[in-house]
Formats: sequence, structure tokens, C-alpha cells
Amino acid sequence: MNKMNTSSAGVRLIAGLAIAVLALGGCSSGNGDDNGASNAASSASKAPSEYAYQQYADVIASLRDTSTIEAVKQILADGRISESELAQIATDYQQCVAKAGVTWTPDGNGLTGTWGNGGMMTGDQSQDVHECGADTGYDDITGLYGEMVWNPDNLSIEELNAQSLQCLKDHGLIDEGMSDQEYEDMVEGVEPGANGTYEDYLGRYLDESSPDYDAGKAARITACGAA
Repeated sequence: MNKMNTSSAGVRLIAGLAIAVLALGGCSSGNGDDNGASNAASSASKAPSEYAYQQYADVIASLRDTSTIEAVKQILADGRISESELAQIATDYQQCVAKAGVTWTPDGNGLTGTWGNGGMMTGDQSQDVHECGADTGYDDITGLYGEMVWNPDNLSIEELNAQSLQCLKDHGLIDEGMSDQEYEDMVEGVEPGANGTYEDYLGRYLDESSPDYDAGKAARITACGAA
């Protein structure tokens, strides 16, 4: 593949997110959480495999050649992202947000971090934090790194959704008759007719405050990439 598939906004996958999400640590005005947090956390203690680097070779080359950020070009010059490089760009990001009066402390290798004041910040600070992620290259590098860890095959969102749905069916966690489109609608928050919402099917097992919370099912749902 020659394109990194990161169009996962609003989709509950192991990216959420997303894998790539803002700073892969989650931040917003008044709320330090986001749908990609579990993906980032699961990636924080791992490193991309050689296989993943091969699958993302074109992505890395494209980002290196098109980026206007010198740090990104330098990090990707050898086609790899080292632990020290990841830590350095996290430090750059930390120093940038500090200028906006925001405290952020990198966790581990810097793929995620902890916000001061519970992530609470003003609208202007939130905008500054967003710009820091882009301007330092932190978003690009950590987004790529995290994606290579949790999606080493560089699969599309549609392929990831289909994979998650089949896994859930295999473990009896969702209706056998649910279609790929119905599942995609469900995880995006669009109620698919009579099939119900994400919370109806899966969310209630994940929410520890729910009477239906089930640690075993929660672990399996997460393993299927549907949390």
C-alpha cells in the first residue's frame, strides 16, 4: 500500500485512531479524553515491527518528502523512528505547549502523555496545543508510529472494521447477521435501523458504571479492536 489509512474520525477502533489523533494523548478544552486513547496506550509500550516498516515504506517516504517540518524530515531520513527520536519530538511538543501555559508530561516513550490540571484549558490554549502538535511534527511522527504498531498491515478503515466485526461475531458478542455497513454506522454513532447503538451492543460491557459491565467481554471487545 502507498497510503496511510488514518481517516478514522468518530470510529471506535483500536485508532480510533485513530489512530492518528491530536498528540495521541487526547486533549480538548475542558476534557483530556478522546476516542484514540486506548490505541495510544496500547502502542506506547511497543515499537513498530520490521514488517510494519516495510508496509509503510511509501508512507514514510511521502511524509519525509512533503513535510515542511525539518524535524520530521530528519527523523524519517533513514526510514525509521527510534525511541530517542520519539522522545525528543515529545520534548519539543512539551516545551511548545508550556509556552501556552499548559503542562503536559510525556509517558514512557512519549507516544502518550499526562495533562496537568486534568486537561482543563481555555479555548485559546486548546488552539495553541493543537498548533504545537502540528508545528513541532509531534502529530505526524507519533501518528505514524502508533499506526504502524496497531495497524502493521496498513489496512483501510473499512478493512479494519470488517476484521473487528468478524472477531466480534466469532466470540458471540454481536449479531451474526450484522452487515459491514451496519457495523460501520454503529461505531460511527449512526443508529442502523433496528440493530441498535454501540452502547446497546458493546458499550454497556465496557462501562464500569454500567450494571452490564463484564470484564471478560470488555477485554475481548478491546482485543477485537472495537473498544
